[in-house]
Amino acid sequence: MAFDAAAWGNRLLGPLSGESLLEFKAQAEGAASAGCTVQWRDNNIAFRCVDCEFDHTCVVCPECFFGADHEGHDVRLIRTSGGCCDCGDPSSWKPEGFCSRHRGITVSQDSEEALASLPAPMRACCGEVLREAVELAEQQLAKLSERRCDTEEDEASACDTAAEILGGCLEWLRSTGESSFGLRYALRLALEPRLQAWIRYAGRLRRESKVVHAFFLAVVQQSPALKLAFSIELLNSYSEIGYDDDLHEDATGEDTSPATIGLTVQLFTVPEVSLALTRDHAMVQRVCGRLATCLRGYSSDGDADAEHELGAAKVQEMYNIINDLRYVLAHDAVSDFVLRDERSRLAVLDVLRALWRWHPQTRRVGDHVLFESRAWDSAFFLDEAVENAFQPLVAAAQRCEWREGGPWIEG
Repeated sequence: MAFDAAAWGNRLLGPLSGESLLEFKAQAEGAASAGCTVQWRDNNIAFRCVDCEFDHTCVVCPECFFGADHEGHDVRLIRTSGGCCDCGDPSSWKPEGFCSRHRGITVSQDSEEALASLPAPMRACCGEVLREAVELAEQQLAKLSERRCDTEEDEASACDTAAEILGGCLEWLRSTGESSFGLRYALRLALEPRLQAWIRYAGRLRRESKVVHAFFLAVVQQSPALKLAFSIELLNSYSEIGYDDDLHEDATGEDTSPATIGLTVQLFTVPEVSLALTRDHAMVQRVCGRLATCLRGYSSDGDADAEHELGAAKVQEMYNIINDLRYVLAHDAVSDFVLRDERSRLAVLDVLRALWRWHPQTRRVGDHVLFESRAWDSAFFLDEAVENAFQPLVAAAQRCEWREGGPWIEG
């Protein structure tokens, strides 16, 4: 049983005729001008512009690059490793560097005002239709994440059916949300109460993870409000994100990493998102807490015979967590807040405490060692990565005045 996109589309468009249909078509043209929807695979070509980007992770597709004015700018041609085009996203790319097709989304276009602009017949039915489609997708996510597809005898067939329905449903939801600002807002209302469940289900997916990852990336890029809501729920599930599963491949060599892998670089590099998460949702404490727990799990505690032969997955987990810290602390406002906030400062110090004596290399005396253990490799490079992630805190400390009771920063 496949997902019938035409039938679901008719439930939205069926009530429209004459002037209301023309009105919706005009809205669809306007929604397409908000932001670029191009997503990349590995080794696609993209462009950086040092003059237009807000950080080095921000890039645009060739069509958007050549459709904008970058004359005299510092431009770099790169190969991608996933992600999406940032044209039209003012949190990633300066508006003066947008192409002629994408002008960004306004606050009113990402609010209830957008819903009110829909033709009355569509406005009356869209909420129910989109909620039902979201519920259908969630049912498939639940089946696939737990591999409980009907009976054991036909589990493989049932899971294939669930994957087909999920893929069709997500594609329809994505394209529907991109068709008008009003439907995009209605989709946001349908998704927000279910984000936590979706993120947890998605973290357990394998074969279907790319489809879900692409959907998450598409919908959060098109709505700043949904991007923040999604980031909050992702942080609430941070301890469960399968960062140690980043190296998973199936028998054919296909990457089957969890759908949540790679999303943090799209979310935590946004200054407004990172500051809100740090200030209101204890982000630095949570991320540092997970990193400190990992470090203590492999601490030598001064034991001269202890080995740090970490598996590749565990090393990758810690690097991913450190990268998240790097994304967040790179924003001056976040680093300044961390210095002012006692709990955040203590979380950072806890990571440094966990690193103390973490390096396992010990001088051997009294016997000859034929082959030196390579256990120190991971410790050395992870220690360096933590140091680099915390460098913005050093710069923040240099900006602030130290007064009785702790650091004080102007503003």
